[in-house]
Amino acid sequence: MGSTAPTAPVYIYHSLFDELIPYTVAETVRKQWCAKGAKVTFHTDVLSEHNVLAVTGAPSAVGYLAARFRGVPVPSTC
Repeated sequence: MGSTAPTAPVYIYHSLFDELIPYTVAETVRKQWCAKGAKVTFHTDVLSEHNVLAVTGAPSAVGYLAARFRGVPVPSTC
């Protein structure tokens, strides 16, 4: 997944304790995309797991998208 960097800004949120997709997978993709010049905002959650974060992280993801539509500059954690 990290072999080609996206041209649009990306928001990734991932649980440190994700039981389905290891955290290191998300961190590796972030590093690969950042190295290729992508604008990545990466959020690590330390209080949940995969399914819980899918729900509790959604408001922040929607807020990130709304900010892009309003023209707010893209934050990056690269």
